Amino acid sequence: MKGLIFKIALPLSLISFVVLTKWWYVLPMDAPDTMMSGFPLPFICDAWYTSMALQIFVIELVLDFLVYFMIWSTLIFLIYRFIHRFTISKRLSIAIYILTALILTPVVLILSLPENIYRIKRDFDIQVLETGFKFGWSNIERPNLEIYALVQKDYLNEKRTTWTDVFKNDELEIEYINETSNPFLGNSYCREIETVNFIDSIYVLNPYEKRKLRDFIFDTSNYSTDTLRAERLFVYSGFVFKRNDTLIGTISMTYNYEEIEFSPNFLHTGTHRLTKEGHEKITGLIDEFKK
Repeated sequence: MKGLIFKIALPLSLISFVVLTKWWYVLPMDAPDTMMSGFPLPFICDAWYTSMALQIFVIELVLDFLVYFMIWSTLIFLIYRFIHRFTISKRLSIAIYILTALILTPVVLILSLPENIYRIKRDFDIQVLETGFKFGWSNIERPNLEIYALVQKDYLNEKRTTWTDVFKNDELEIEYINETSNPFLGNSYCREIETVNFIDSIYVLNPYEKRKLRDFIFDTSNYSTDTLRAERLFVYSGFVFKRNDTLIGTISMTYNYEEIEFSPNFLHTGTHRLTKEGHEKITGLIDEFKK
């Protein structure tokens, strides 16, 4: 029986793991709507920083494969124990492993691309909008997000951190980062604080400057009603908000501080165009940092 595990259960688990899976159409927090794959847990999805790249979550991947392996092992045990005590010839075993290698080779090549991102586990919340099963080679057409517009709005209102929470105590540390094209873009707007620590041009705000920035954020007259729907913007500078070395929010700004984007969302989703008054306020505040 132990020999059957390696002769049949393992290769069949690998084949079925690749051939039959589940697709997930999800709405991640602070990221575009995304297609994910994996059963019973989604373990792979598109990388948001560039096309043709993937995010792979190792713990979810391992757990999914163990589920497939347990299913095949249990099925083979039940057949062997209660129906028929069968054996597998050496030729059939070799044929099964050759078939497994042929199926796995393109998958391994895709997963080994240098553009891919590997994470220990998924580090962002999602709302599942639609799911279904598929064959590994099939291409599922992305559903229309507009159908879920109301769901998206309710989900963001329920899950997102508010800027009142961001400023809720004095342990908040705020850094202004000048003239960098990107720590704010990419994986859910600088989700990992390590991605900004290499920046040289960092200025840490003092308590007075923190209060001025807070007043600017909560003054709605600083923002135009002309809201842009941009998934990405070229970032010239911005603010990083940390508490106990944990990233809790960012403000990213375009050249000349004409557009501004908050993560988590502020007031409503999208990129905000500043009013003349708001532009003057933020320009004056940043000019003080540069003196």
